[in-house]
Amino acid sequence: MNGARLNGWLTAIAEFGKNPQGGVTRLAYSDADLAARAYTVQLMRDARLDVSIDAAGNIFGKRAGTDAAAKPVIFGSHVDSVPEGGNYDGNVGTLAAIEVARTLASRASRRGTRCGWRAGRTRRAAPGKPRRDAGGGGQRAGHRGAQRQEHQRRHSLHRR
Repeated sequence: MNGARLNGWLTAIAEFGKNPQGGVTRLAYSDADLAARAYTVQLMRDARLDVSIDAAGNIFGKRAGTDAAAKPVIFGSHVDSVPEGGNYDGNVGTLAAIEVARTLASRASRRGTRCGWRAGRTRRAAPGKPRRDAGGGGQRAGHRGAQRQEHQRRHSLHRR
């Protein structure tokens, strides 16, 4: 991993929703959140990840490996924040996942997948939009498996 690059990304994303206390207020669906998400999507594209956004606004970055039978590596976090939140909550997991995906691309044959949940830290959600829990973040394991299968089914429809 390139720690200097990751630290640079963390510094840059901290500008979106920066507050006078030194942290951020980047509520889900706010202008600051949308700008941070656009920045994250660009980093993912720069890392040569195939980027998609589902109906709930979750961002997915995928990198196909050389072994299609290998199970995917799934990791990531969110870029929104609570009011007056810290600069690292969520951002470290999201941006480190992109950096790890870059590293895996040069070393591994596995498929790496990076997820950035929408509304991961705020109680706010747009009408008709599920919160992070809809992706399995707060559900029982059996539900997560069913949701993962449904997501894979829907995702395969987008590729046809």
